[in-house]
Amino acid sequence: MIHRDIKPANIIVTRDPDTNEIDRVVMLDFGIAKLADGTDLTATNSLV
Repeated sequence: MIHRDIKPANIIVTRDPDTNEIDRVVMLDFGIAKLADGTDLTATNSLV
């Protein structure tokens, strides 16, 4: 999958409260994503 809209607002980082080390990184907003070998973009009410 190719995200096609990487920006700080689409990346959520959580930290471990005890060590303050990065615990998890999550990508959000796959609205204009496409499959790497596909030709179609995602559309409203579709699931990839």
